[in-house]
Amino acid sequence: MPRKKSLPFTEFNGHEMSKYQQDIAHWVISGQGDACIKAMAGSSKTTVLEITSRLIKGNALFCAFSKDIQTKLQRRLPKSVDCKTIHSLGFGALAKSIDGKLKVDGEKYRVLVKQEAINLVSQKYGRIDLDNRFEAARSALSDLLKFSQTGLVDCSDHEAFESMIEHYGIDTDEFGLTELAERVDWIKKLGMEAARQDGLVDYIDMIWLPVVWHLPIMQYQWVLVDEAQDLSKCQLEIVMRARAQGGRMLLVADPRQAIFGFAGADAYSYQRSVERLKTKELPLSICYRCPVSHLELAKKIVPEIEAALGAKPGTVERIKRSAVAESVKQGDLIISRTTAPLVKLCIELIGKKIAARVVGRDIGKSLGKIVRETATLEGFTFDRFLYFLEQYKIARLKQLSKKKNSESQQQSLIDRIQGVEVCYSSYSPRTADELCKEIDSLFTETKSAVTLMTIHRVKGQEAARVFILNSQQIKLTYPNQKPWEKIQEENLEYVAYTRSTDTLFLIEPDPKANVNAEDKATGATEERYSLSAFLGKKTPNSY
Repeated sequence: MPRKKSLPFTEFNGHEMSKYQQDIAHWVISGQGDACIKAMAGSSKTTVLEITSRLIKGNALFCAFSKDIQTKLQRRLPKSVDCKTIHSLGFGALAKSIDGKLKVDGEKYRVLVKQEAINLVSQKYGRIDLDNRFEAARSALSDLLKFSQTGLVDCSDHEAFESMIEHYGIDTDEFGLTELAERVDWIKKLGMEAARQDGLVDYIDMIWLPVVWHLPIMQYQWVLVDEAQDLSKCQLEIVMRARAQGGRMLLVADPRQAIFGFAGADAYSYQRSVERLKTKELPLSICYRCPVSHLELAKKIVPEIEAALGAKPGTVERIKRSAVAESVKQGDLIISRTTAPLVKLCIELIGKKIAARVVGRDIGKSLGKIVRETATLEGFTFDRFLYFLEQYKIARLKQLSKKKNSESQQQSLIDRIQGVEVCYSSYSPRTADELCKEIDSLFTETKSAVTLMTIHRVKGQEAARVFILNSQQIKLTYPNQKPWEKIQEENLEYVAYTRSTDTLFLIEPDPKANVNAEDKATGATEERYSLSAFLGKKTPNSY
C-alpha cells in the first residue's frame, strides 16, 4: 500500500477540506487506477472535481452534464483541463470522420420514423387503416429507436430487444417484434447514410454514431465525470474511450439522484460503472446545503447522509394548501411530483398579483399538443371543449392500456390532461389557439419571483425556502411498477427533501369540507389526481 503523500493544500476557497475530500485528494496524488465517488446531495460534488483538477498531472478532461454547466466551469478550471459535454466529445469525433460541415437537424429521425410508420401500417393492415394505427406505430418505432441507440441494444438480439421493450413498457402488441426490429434497423441505416453523405446529425447521433462506428475519441490522461448516475450506456462508452492508455478516471455520482431512467438514462449507471471499471469507491457524505431538520427526513431514504459541522437546525413546517398564497415570498421555490397541481397553484398566485411561473417550456408544449390534438377530433367545437377533452382522454387511455406496464405513462397522461383542464377552467379562452397561448404564457426556462417546478426539474437547484406541494404524495405508486421505477420514486423524494437551505414547507391538502368553489366546479379534488381512482370509476360521457 503506497504511503500517502502530503497534500499541497488542506483548504479550498477559504474552507477547510473535509475528511472525505482529503481522502479523495490523497487518492488522486498517491493512488492508482480508477475511482467512483459516491456523493450525497449538496456535498459539493463539482467542487471536489475542481479540487481534483488542480492536483492531477497530464492533460485532463472534465465531462460536464450540460452546456450551461460547461460554460460556468470552464472559467474556474485550470487551463490544462478541457471542459466539455459528452455530446461535444462525440461531435468532435464525427466532425473528423465526415467530409464537409456537420449540420444538426433535430427533426432528422422524426421524419424517418414517420415515413417508416406509414410503411409499416400500410403494408401490414392497408392504407385504409392508417388513421387508426399510425400513432401506435410511430410511438413504438420512436421509442424503440431512441432506447436502442442510448442503450446500445442490438435489435437483432431478440433477448436484448425484448428485455428493452419490457424495461420501458413499449407498446408492440399490434406489430411483430421481428418486423419492428427490422424497421428500427432500417431507420438506423438511413440515419447513418444521412450523416455520411449529407452531414446530417441529431443529438443522439453525437454519442451513438461515434460508438457504433468505433471512431477515435480525443484521449486524455485523466477523465473526470460529473453526474455519472445519469449516464446512458452510450454516454458511458464515450467517456471510457476518452481515457488514454494508462490513464485514470474519476466518476462522481449520487446513485440516489438517478431520476431520469424514463428518458433513457441507465437507472443502474453508478452500479454498472463500479462493476465495469472495478473501481475503488470513495464516499462524499457531508451535505453542506441542508439544515439538520431537513436531513432527518432525507436519512429515512439515505441513512449515510451527514450534516455539515455547524449546520443550522433548520425548520420544517407543515401548512395547508389554502395558506400557500399568503405564505410565499419573493425567491421561494415550489415543487411537486406532478404538473397539474403546479399549474393550478401558479394560476392562483398570478390571480393574486404574485409573479409566478412554472419552469419547463417543453411541459407547456406537451399541454398545448393535447389541446391541438383534441381540436382535431371529429365534430369538435370549442364550446364543448371539456367534453372532447374527455373523449381524447378515454381514447388515449384505452390505447395505452393495451401496452404492457404502461401505468406510468397513463399516470403522466392524466396529469397533463388535468393541467389542460385547470387552464381551461381558469381562463376564458374562445378558441383552441387562445388556450394554447394562455398555457404557453405560464411556462418559462427562467426563474420568477416565485418559481414552480416538478421535482425532476429541480435537481441541481436550491432555495432558502422550498414548498413541497402534495407532500403526502411525493412518491407515485401504480400497478405493475417495476423495481427500478420504485427506486426512482424514492430518489425523487430524496431530491425534494434536499433542496432547501433554510425552511422546508410541507403542503398538505385542506380538509375535504373546505374544498373551495373552484375545485367543486372542476372536480379538481385530491381524489381526481389518482390514477387508481380514475380507473376505478365510470367515465362520464359528457359535461
